[in-house]
Amino acid sequence: MKFLLVLMLVLMALSAQASFIKKQAEVRAKRWVKNAPSGSNSDERFGTDDDGDLTFNEIYDLSYRLASFLNDNEIHQGDNILVILPNCSWYPIIFLGGALIGCTLTGISEESTAEEIRYTARKCDAAAVVCQEKDVSKIGEAIEKDKIFIICTSESVDDTNLPMISRDLPAYDEKFLEFLKEIPIELDDTILMPLSSGTGGLPKCVLLTHRNYSSATAILKKALFDELVSECRRKTIAVLPFYHASGFWALLYCLLEGCHMIIMKTFHPVTMLEYVQIYEVDTLNLVPSIVSFLCRVETEGYDVSSLRNVLCGSSSLGKELSEKFLNRFPSVKNLIQGYGMTEIVVLSHITPLGLLDDKHLGSCGKLLPGFEAKLINETGETIKEPNKTGELFIRSPTVMLGYFNMTCEEENVIDEEAWLRTGDLMYYDVDGFYYVIGRVKDLIKVNGIQVSPSELEDVILTHPSVKEAAVIGIDHPESGQVPKAFVVLEDGADQQLTILKIRALVTQKLSPTKQLRGGVQICAELPKTSSGKIKRSELRKLATS
Repeated sequence: MKFLLVLMLVLMALSAQASFIKKQAEVRAKRWVKNAPSGSNSDERFGTDDDGDLTFNEIYDLSYRLASFLNDNEIHQGDNILVILPNCSWYPIIFLGGALIGCTLTGISEESTAEEIRYTARKCDAAAVVCQEKDVSKIGEAIEKDKIFIICTSESVDDTNLPMISRDLPAYDEKFLEFLKEIPIELDDTILMPLSSGTGGLPKCVLLTHRNYSSATAILKKALFDELVSECRRKTIAVLPFYHASGFWALLYCLLEGCHMIIMKTFHPVTMLEYVQIYEVDTLNLVPSIVSFLCRVETEGYDVSSLRNVLCGSSSLGKELSEKFLNRFPSVKNLIQGYGMTEIVVLSHITPLGLLDDKHLGSCGKLLPGFEAKLINETGETIKEPNKTGELFIRSPTVMLGYFNMTCEEENVIDEEAWLRTGDLMYYDVDGFYYVIGRVKDLIKVNGIQVSPSELEDVILTHPSVKEAAVIGIDHPESGQVPKAFVVLEDGADQQLTILKIRALVTQKLSPTKQLRGGVQICAELPKTSSGKIKRSELRKLATS
């Protein structure tokens, strides 16, 4: 029964329906792909990457082969596998194969330095590392080489004398299948240990369980994806990195719903537009920085008329950017915005399908079924009326177990009543739509009055010469703090003239407390995480340097 649990909840893309667990083993493979109207089956392509196509049947078979390979190489239940790979078809195989024998997975960027790899390997207590051959030298500086497994790609030359993982992995036998049945896996066992975004400090390892993932999957299937995929078998592009919570869940969504995923090893927005045209992609999962780029880049040379659904998270998209995007891509019928965090698997709020009206554009949506939410004001009281700002607290079966090797401060993130403190400021309107104001720690206190950086950023971004903007608070001897803007300009923009116009724009649209008394600084780029979130801690260092 426990083996059925992990197989149904993990190998079959984490479907959370309780009845699935009772199914017999022989129907498992058939559940790889939902029987969509398009007639998709397990011989359909799951992923297309630089090394070709993989079908759902091949994913299934290779997951078992990899599980056997890991077991033969002394990787066992409770071990954590650190994956240092670009987006590729091997990602779901490593995850599923590891989960079959009770392992967890942590992913980081292939561009990580040796020092970052060393930190992460220690933080997540990695028992093994899976990487490309070209990165062995760098990774070998951080960990023992006997922990390294190499993914075989078209670029591999096999001169490392390390174990290779390829599509020619040895077959598993009945004895191994019997062994799998004896592995005791429970709903509250950890299945994934992703890193938090680290926008305000060093990343933390988030403990996500089978229960977390199965609950999140059931909630989102019912609230969104069952309707989204009812018309046809969707085609999408892996834009966000798989080691990021949103990118990884998009991968699992494709496994669950039988979608075809075109996997970009190296992301570039123009290449993405080419893929939309070539593969007639209809669904994209993006972040605001990519949406902003698509609103500026020349698209007339590409046929993007197939695009119907765009999901956007990571940070607030804003009303004006939403309007620009919808005007630029009129074929998009669903611009789905949401709020979520790694600590709850993926999303707690989404906008309803088809919501393109002006009234709620810029909202992160309504609270999903299966979640409880409350807003707490500065005095610790629960807000009980609309249009009042407070910090969001969430309670749900999707909330993480905690952080791996938690500090005392981290333990306080979840209280004794199981409420998760998000650190995000929000308000909701009379229709129950939520709006993100910003992070509690990012609020700027000017003469005791709270100023939201995002409000200032939204105004600055309306200037046509501004490509990107971020606002922080800097110390001031009289006011406590004052706002300072960091701005990336469009090519050819006049710096001094644009600074003057930005100041004039803010003066025109916002109250005296919100003026940019800390100045406007032009920079070549803004420091960001891999998912596109602005690293304000880096901007604070820059402001004081």
